[in-house]
Amino acid sequence: MKVIRFMCAIHKPYSSVLGVAVCGLAAVSCVSDPPRLKIWEGEYINYITSENLVVCGGTKKYLDRFVPFLSEELQVQTPNESILFRYLNEMDYAGLASCESPYGCTGGNLADSSRSVQLHEMTHAIANEVYGNNERPFFREGLAETYGVVDDGLPRFPFFLDDPRPTMVASMSSEVDYQAAGGFVAFILARFGPDRFGDFYREGQGMLTAADIDAEFFRVYGKSLDSEVEIYLERGGCEDVIFDIRPYDCISPEVYWVDGRWFHKARLACGEDDVIGAEEQSQWPNSSSVTLNVLNGDNFTLRTSGDPGTSVRFGKCFGCLWEDDDVYVNAGDSVKVDLDAGVYFMRYEGPSGSAPLVAAELIPSLP
Repeated sequence: MKVIRFMCAIHKPYSSVLGVAVCGLAAVSCVSDPPRLKIWEGEYINYITSENLVVCGGTKKYLDRFVPFLSEELQVQTPNESILFRYLNEMDYAGLASCESPYGCTGGNLADSSRSVQLHEMTHAIANEVYGNNERPFFREGLAETYGVVDDGLPRFPFFLDDPRPTMVASMSSEVDYQAAGGFVAFILARFGPDRFGDFYREGQGMLTAADIDAEFFRVYGKSLDSEVEIYLERGGCEDVIFDIRPYDCISPEVYWVDGRWFHKARLACGEDDVIGAEEQSQWPNSSSVTLNVLNGDNFTLRTSGDPGTSVRFGKCFGCLWEDDDVYVNAGDSVKVDLDAGVYFMRYEGPSGSAPLVAAELIPSLP
């Protein structure tokens, strides 16, 4: 673990040589008492934290593995440059990050965050490297929402669908309807696949008006934007899905069935190697995920138990997002679920600052 002292407050993305910031005169304002930051160098990221912050045992490798996961999902090469992720305390965040949001922002390959994990900002940083900048915030935010919503505790597809076209021409992220952007980007990714989406995304610098967006959409997809929006608003098109949008949880370790019953419990102690989060981040839970394979579709009962404040999130790693959303169950509750054959994820969540236990089991429902 390296500890470095930043000599400047950075207001634009910085260059990095072996993890040491290089401050340009036009981009900084010098401070008399610069913060000390810790750096962990992974295979694909440099994970940088304020000196007083402590992350859970699996956090750094979790973010490091997200880079090849998302690159594979988008069917692109992994970025040539390491992604820089900075998890900063309140003081360092105010002094180093140039974020309008209190949670995070991204410029180039640098993602700043007031949270220990933020796949939304990681997606921005990776897309900037593999696609280049897109001048239309709608599509930037839509892609980040598509792969960051589970991490943010949000539904993978909006419950209520609004027409996405008015917010497509927004010039700033603050003007974007994030749910509409995430829903529509997920929709066209699932129906047409990542290759064509990449072509469309790369042309974002030329899409300055609604007419530009319409023309580029037709050029790439061979369909009118209006016709696809109509299908989207009707929650149609599942029969044409060619690409499974998988949450990152879907590559977690597999837990096997035993005698027709599936069971797994997780101790969300921050020191454990499979726990994601930080010791003290009261707004956000710590988590741990596993996968399971349903060989034969059937009706099951999902039962949970655990300490106060714990819960599980259970969802598909395949299929049509707008037909089946995830199941959320607080510890101590149970719910019946109709499962198709395929791979699912089970995400366990609990409050940081403690070591709560949470368990889940699946058993065939009685007739």
